[in-house]
Amino acid sequence: MSGLIKYNTTYVCQPQGLINTGSICYLNSLLQALMGCSSFIEQIHKLSLNTICNPDPIAKLFVDICIYNKKNINLGANIYHILQSGIDGKLFEGQQCFHEGFDIMINKLSTELSQLFSHTYKTYSFCFECKQWSQHKKSIENVFLVNPEFKIDGQQLQIEKYILTPEMKIQNLNCGLCGNGKEKKIKYILSIIPEILIVIAQKYNISGKLNTNTPFPEFLNFNMCSNSNIKYIAVAQIEHIGGKDGGHYYSISRRNDKWYNFNDMNISYAEFKPTINTYAVFYHVI
Repeated sequence: MSGLIKYNTTYVCQPQGLINTGSICYLNSLLQALMGCSSFIEQIHKLSLNTICNPDPIAKLFVDICIYNKKNINLGANIYHILQSGIDGKLFEGQQCFHEGFDIMINKLSTELSQLFSHTYKTYSFCFECKQWSQHKKSIENVFLVNPEFKIDGQQLQIEKYILTPEMKIQNLNCGLCGNGKEKKIKYILSIIPEILIVIAQKYNISGKLNTNTPFPEFLNFNMCSNSNIKYIAVAQIEHIGGKDGGHYYSISRRNDKWYNFNDMNISYAEFKPTINTYAVFYHVI
């Protein structure tokens, strides 16, 4: 936990708009959020210094904007084409989900960058036959998917508690003690926490979009099992206007001590204030 890269305003990008060349608002909003994540930019800068002869193209674009303050309104379009390279056919068709776009991009990045978002849950199962808990393989994820009201069994919890121990599940799993393969109660406990914590509210189901105002706080405070206290600050929120099958994304992102609304090329002052359209919030360890 002590090795986490803390939020550092030195590596936060200056505000600039990004042009939407067609159905890439989800990517522009993601990039604006990442440009407010100082550890992401700091690591990209370090990597670029070590690979001057053969720089990573995505890293170079971020370094030019965030370190050398070069304007590039086509950042979204440039990265869109980089992500497409080496893939047969179109990578993205029409309106895309921010979550899907993030997964594709994170898989293209180096381990040094992707691990900034990675968190690990230890998985335990309770066997109804031998009445014992047993540990299973760890689960490594890049985002936290949460009930939009932070409820487990109808009870509303603080977001920190919801993240530390998500909702239990019932599924078929072999017991590590008695070998029984029938239904088990599955419990997850957060064991490794990231620099950049992305929380996505599951606001879409088979019926469409849930008009729920998820109570995202501006600060998070985790009391870990190791008696350490880990604090986070919100650095971006992703908004989605529309429904399950289409709409528009934009980002409200922190740039040092000010908040800005980044809606493609349009920039205006804003504040951190989650709405019924808030789809995800980026938090950074401080």
